[in-house]
Amino acid sequence: MRFVSPEATFSEDIALTGTGSIVLRNLSGGSDVPITLPDDVWIAGAVLTINPASTLVDGDEYAVEISNDALEDFVGNDYGGLTTGEPNWSFTVNTPAAQLVRHYAFENAGDLGEDSASGSNNATVTGTVTQTTGPPDWGQAGDFSAGAGYLLQSPASAAPDSRMGSNAGALAVWFKTTDDTSARQSLVFGGNSEQNIFLIDMVAGGVVDVFIRDSGGSVIDFQHTTANLADGKWHHAALTWDGEDTAPIPGTHTLRLYIDGTEELSEAGAGVNWVGVGNWSIGGRSGSVPFNGSLDEVRIYAGGEVLSAGEVATLAASSGGYDDWADTNAGGQTPELDYNANGVPNGIEYFMGGTLASPATMPALVEDGSTWSWTILYDTDAEVTWKFQVSEDLVNWTDYDEDDVGDEVQILTSPDRIKLTLPASATGKTFVRLVVVTS
Repeated sequence: MRFVSPEATFSEDIALTGTGSIVLRNLSGGSDVPITLPDDVWIAGAVLTINPASTLVDGDEYAVEISNDALEDFVGNDYGGLTTGEPNWSFTVNTPAAQLVRHYAFENAGDLGEDSASGSNNATVTGTVTQTTGPPDWGQAGDFSAGAGYLLQSPASAAPDSRMGSNAGALAVWFKTTDDTSARQSLVFGGNSEQNIFLIDMVAGGVVDVFIRDSGGSVIDFQHTTANLADGKWHHAALTWDGEDTAPIPGTHTLRLYIDGTEELSEAGAGVNWVGVGNWSIGGRSGSVPFNGSLDEVRIYAGGEVLSAGEVATLAASSGGYDDWADTNAGGQTPELDYNANGVPNGIEYFMGGTLASPATMPALVEDGSTWSWTILYDTDAEVTWKFQVSEDLVNWTDYDEDDVGDEVQILTSPDRIKLTLPASATGKTFVRLVVVTS
């Protein structure tokens, strides 16, 4: 069984007449589905969307039947109608993929509330929200650390994704903070006063909290139980729920919480149903419980199949970047270290293994304000091929090898060594590595 919202575009703007009927005729021998007017339709200009209140049968074929007095144009001319005996508007119910209805990626510096899923659900920025660097591989993010800044999006009450409780859906978000003392911080919130609430919060101790209350007052509330996630690193949280039509127990939902792409908790909710979500708020709830950190890739799904574990893992995938590398290889040092005191916390000095305080150490870094040079001992008799590789994100690398000798690369003697020299970067991080392949 599936919730399906067939849609058609007419040649001109249309409206309901207040009479007539629309019916979904089952051409596969099953039950027809009457459409209640005006509750089960949504008209936007020339576009008619039908939102049946009941599910349709997977694999069955349906035809849309419209009486000749149900629709009219804006000068009062009736639409001629549509019957199943004529060339008709028919469709077969298939299982669609998870439907992304809102996506806030923070890539547009001029409009941080831009919805890149449809372009029609842009959020309003209230307070101070700025653009910052997002998780590795995910571009830019929103910085909410100034406090009390948030994004607010108020969907039309009749929008097709308003029946989120009956359909499968999901919330997903990248987050980063060091605030593990605030009693509660709001990452993503969808709510209508004290009912129809979805939320992903962080509570004291860096714990992710999921709370849901439906239109009948039923509540699901659970928290992840792993380490403190307010550690200054990027993490990913996703909450998924299957639709009533796909749940193992009819009329229920199974909710799952994923942290960094791994399922941590699940819980079944009996008959959880959201009539209409109301407002969506990101980074705070109308100024209360503000999130003190950065958020990125806020995704809201409604309809279609529930996000699979593999799909969640893809949303949570990241190359890790310098923070992860430093934890593994830099002896617990932080990315903010600035060995040469030039005001650029680029971490490259530690990666190279030398500092200005110990320039004899190899490999060693020297920075003179306009260039930096990396020098490493090199045995000219060794039967190897080598190349320097340089990157700003630990993902995309530029090669410098023996073909670049005389430009960026030098081969020196007494002692034998190789040297890479590049223009100094005023900001950000630069990473270098040496790749050696034996003959």
